[in-house]
Amino acid sequence: MTIASDLMNRGFHVFRQCLNEEELTDFHDDYASDKAIDNNAYRLGKVSPQVLLSVQGKLTRLLESVKTEHVFAPNHLGGGAYFATDKGIDFGWHQDHESFFMQQTHQDYLNIYIPIAKPNPTQSNLSIIPIDSWKVASPEAWKLLEWQGASSVRTENGKTHISNDHSGGERATLNFPIDEISETPCLNPGDALLLRGDMFHKTQDTQTNRVALSVRAWNNRHTVTRDHFLETCEVKDAFKEKNTSMYGAIASVFEAHSQLTIGELLVRSNALTQQTTPDS
Repeated sequence: MTIASDLMNRGFHVFRQCLNEEELTDFHDDYASDKAIDNNAYRLGKVSPQVLLSVQGKLTRLLESVKTEHVFAPNHLGGGAYFATDKGIDFGWHQDHESFFMQQTHQDYLNIYIPIAKPNPTQSNLSIIPIDSWKVASPEAWKLLEWQGASSVRTENGKTHISNDHSGGERATLNFPIDEISETPCLNPGDALLLRGDMFHKTQDTQTNRVALSVRAWNNRHTVTRDHFLETCEVKDAFKEKNTSMYGAIASVFEAHSQLTIGELLVRSNALTQQTTPDS
């Protein structure tokens, strides 16, 4: 199957040896410089723009290969972040939250996830729930979850409860533990796991010191609205409180605009964030 058809039918694709040894060394050295992203929700490493630029052509070509006309078409590469188990990264089952809070959809959203340090290919991977497994086990639930985000999972008495962490309540309840339909692709350093934004995933384990580069891509032409941004719940409020600079800038943009494209929102909010950041 092609990369695009894998993403449509399964929600993920493993692209072996995406980065070569020289590129891995560059990213490993960059991570060792220990630059942090300003976000108190979790501890992420910041990727230097010049290091990311060195593989931009490769990632851009990869992005072209994932597109499916009228269905899945990310057109913009964002910055990168390092996710490291020794920095406390240990997530349970979830759909990504902050990308959904900001971009309001996970259609046309792609996570390019590449381990740059990984001692054992069978450990400290990402476990995932493939789309075809969803459609067999609970097609009704998947209809509610497709292209969504900001969901967390709680298992109780053999049932799986999937919360709506964007506006509150539950999205779906399953009559089985979600682990029963999970898979865990084994990755080596340099292998890329291409993951749709609506895919449920979790940290397999933290038994090894794994560092992964994550570069996100999305479609800048999607429209975002003030009403969607203002919907909230306790979990979403907690995220906002831990990243006041970013969410404050987005709120300021929406004070002046009831709707605009993702691209316009990010340009305007990033400009405000830079204006309010003290000189180092």
